[in-house]
Amino acid sequence: LMKDPIAAFSSSWLASTFDMATIVLVRHPAGFASSLKRLGWSHPFNDFLAQPALMEERLQAFEGEIARMAKVEHDIVDQASLLWRMIYSVLLEYRRAHPDWIVVRHEDLALDPVGGFARLYRQLGLGYSEDIRRRVRWYSSGSPELEADAGAYAIRRASEQAIQGWRQRLSAEEQSRLRAQVEPLATRFYADSEW
Repeated sequence: LMKDPIAAFSSSWLASTFDMATIVLVRHPAGFASSLKRLGWSHPFNDFLAQPALMEERLQAFEGEIARMAKVEHDIVDQASLLWRMIYSVLLEYRRAHPDWIVVRHEDLALDPVGGFARLYRQLGLGYSEDIRRRVRWYSSGSPELEADAGAYAIRRASEQAIQGWRQRLSAEEQSRLRAQVEPLATRFYADSEW
């Protein structure tokens, strides 16, 4: 199990090298931006420019934007927008090349964790016992207070609240600017009503 959005650029290599069953977890762009904002994380865009093979093979279309971000630090919403577009553009390419990969939206899992994980277990050919069902329910049923203070690596979350937190954390201007920047790519995963 890996949870690393930047590792998405290596997912094809990881899947073939380690014979991984690959699940692509899609995160709403506003949820992604909100998470970065909540944690105070910014990204060192120079790291991308220092990887010529990655830039040439996967991120060439973003080279100008990456260079601008590397020169002058932008606010977290602009950073999140560029990162989200880079990650999901590459994952769409991988999805076409690997139709056997499982794609699931974070929000769908959070709204129905017990049923969502049952489906994933079936797709992966794994047994989904009552003990696993209880654990999924426990890990996804944290309190709102727990969610507000959740650390970067917290594994027990208030699932339904976690997917709505961006509505309060991002200002209306930030939400609008983010949406303008990530469309039309975001429409491949999310309907207008999910903004």
